[in-house]
Amino acid sequence: MQTTNLYQISIYYLFRCDDKRKPEYMKNDESYPLLEYENVFKLKTELDKMCINYDLLIERFDRNTDEVLSNDYIVSNNYKNN
Repeated sequence: MQTTNLYQISIYYLFRCDDKRKPEYMKNDESYPLLEYENVFKLKTELDKMCINYDLLIERFDRNTDEVLSNDYIVSNNYKNN
């Protein structure tokens, strides 16, 4: 008998950045696994030095229902790009 996983919840860091001055290599929405904390901190530090507006959050996402379960914001200033 095969066991199936009823819940497919992903938890990851998510950058949202609509600032036109962001680095060329950066997408508007970029996610990182939780284990990549060092890369997240490096990008956060770079964006802060450049005075870029962005959101950084930890998102929980349920793949079964295609639903965001929660967003825990670390930085929330992407709205300033509007």
